[in-house]
Amino acid sequence: MDKTTGPTCYVVTAYRWGQTNNHQYVCFVGTDRALALQAGHEECQGRGLKYGVEVVAWPAQEPCAYFPSSAEERDARGPVESAERIAEERLGSRVLQAFREGTRFAPGGDTLVASSSVAFTPLVKVPVTLPEWLEKACKEELELAQKLAPV
Repeated sequence: MDKTTGPTCYVVTAYRWGQTNNHQYVCFVGTDRALALQAGHEECQGRGLKYGVEVVAWPAQEPCAYFPSSAEERDARGPVESAERIAEERLGSRVLQAFREGTRFAPGGDTLVASSSVAFTPLVKVPVTLPEWLEKACKEELELAQKLAPV
């Protein structure tokens, strides 16, 4: 034990489907490595393999073990960020902008603009009309979010 940092602490975190940008929670913290590994294995199994569970030693931040979810390869070495979840968030932002402002971004012509060695077509806001079902869904979700938001 290093007197400046204290004993090694093991943190066990469960990630739904092994994705860092999905639901996650800490399920064990303690100084006993064997208990941490046992807790990680049991949490993974006990949640029907829906959660990939990672055991990390602190303060070194060294991964000790990973128990993959059923959505991952059996040899997965740790949780990853889900590209699909990133796309969902980006798409949701675009839909909400269209709902709130009645506009969306679209390419603004053939003029290429250079930015740090990358050329791109500038974007401009253009009017957009959403289908009724999507406008209704946006309104309902925003109302629900306002009710659930902390005061």
